[in-house]
Amino acid sequence: MTRRVVWFLLATVAVLSCLRDSTAPRVLSGHLAVAPVFESPTAGVVAFDRARITVVRPPPVVSDVPGDVVLDTVIAIPLTADSIDLSVSVPLLAASEDFLLYLRLINAAGDTVFRTTPYPQPVTVTTSSRGTPVATTIAYVGVGFDAARVSITTPDTAVFFGQSLQLDAVAFGPNDSVVPGTPVAWRSLDSTRVRVPNRATGQVVGGTVRGTARIVAQLLNGPADTVLVAAQPTAATLAKISGDGQTTVPGVALPLPLRVRVTGSDGLGVRVPVAFGALTSGDSVAAALVLSDSAGYAETVAIIGPTSGPRSFQASVTGIASPVTFNATALSGAIASVTLDRTVDTIARGATLQYTATARDSSGNPVSVTIGWTSTPTPPGYMCGCCAVWCPRPRTRLSRRSATPSTCGRLPTTISAASWPLDSRAASFRPRRPS
Repeated sequence: MTRRVVWFLLATVAVLSCLRDSTAPRVLSGHLAVAPVFESPTAGVVAFDRARITVVRPPPVVSDVPGDVVLDTVIAIPLTADSIDLSVSVPLLAASEDFLLYLRLINAAGDTVFRTTPYPQPVTVTTSSRGTPVATTIAYVGVGFDAARVSITTPDTAVFFGQSLQLDAVAFGPNDSVVPGTPVAWRSLDSTRVRVPNRATGQVVGGTVRGTARIVAQLLNGPADTVLVAAQPTAATLAKISGDGQTTVPGVALPLPLRVRVTGSDGLGVRVPVAFGALTSGDSVAAALVLSDSAGYAETVAIIGPTSGPRSFQASVTGIASPVTFNATALSGAIASVTLDRTVDTIARGATLQYTATARDSSGNPVSVTIGWTSTPTPPGYMCGCCAVWCPRPRTRLSRRSATPSTCGRLPTTISAASWPLDSRAASFRPRRPS
């Protein structure tokens, strides 16, 4: 509740001595009405529960000697009150006297949060009839009274109809350091869409009209900041828009982002956090949590792991039971190497050997290609270019997978395997012949 506090300080005569004393001064009636006004229109966000009123009769001449305190009292102020009347009595020594008024408002912790300005406030009490109240300004002097700026730390966001959302703000002092505990007053510029039930807190509540409202956070001394909060119905549908069924090589991002749209019960887009994630080990996404835009769209980039094969990614929204799944395929990359299953071997005359060559990409993934085979020199042995079978006899007498014994020479022979058509990425070994 914003408290509109009004005080009326009534200064009346006080009998200084016994009325039966013939030497007592004449009884004088004087009145003083003071109407304090808060300097800040947002002062109501600061709580206080009592007022301390001090009235001082200043010395007759300007000096360092303090004046006489003629009144010093504390009056309780109910927290639920939005206006109060305060009546006090002060002694008058003449038909017109000047006083210094000290008015302080104190919170439950005993700290002064407001006081008159100037402090003290000069006032004059006379014996004339009650006149217009003397206006006095009440200024905030609590924590952060000299803050230079305020920043709303919550980014532009959205709130569902009828639900609440907490906004936060931070105040900064003259040296740009954070001042904890500085009061901030919140207000909405469109309460039909988003309202602020309590200006002392940053909690907002969604209305019943779809649209965006500007929410203002303001310090008691003036600086303010603004954030946009959209009121919307709850999320009802999550749909896959694009990015499904892509193909790429391992170790890179998919060419297109994974894109979804979230809509409310009215079929229009809503702003909500969308969670993206990889379902295949080794894969990842660039952003795991994305806030959809005002039209309901959200997207992220999917990154394929180091192996080839089928991939799956998922997007989900809290409150929507069924997530959506994106499928992708990682194909092997360009051939970077060809390796054989042995380096040096021995083959008996008339026998055959089966060899295996594997082509791999730069990430070490096997590449499915046709392997070509050669042997150097060709005689006295021969490598079948199709079957990877070494036959120790002249090429003209080679069967596809076996060969008959031969009594050819004993020269070492180099066998090479390469992707087909043959290129420079070849692996070789030299089989040794027994003597």
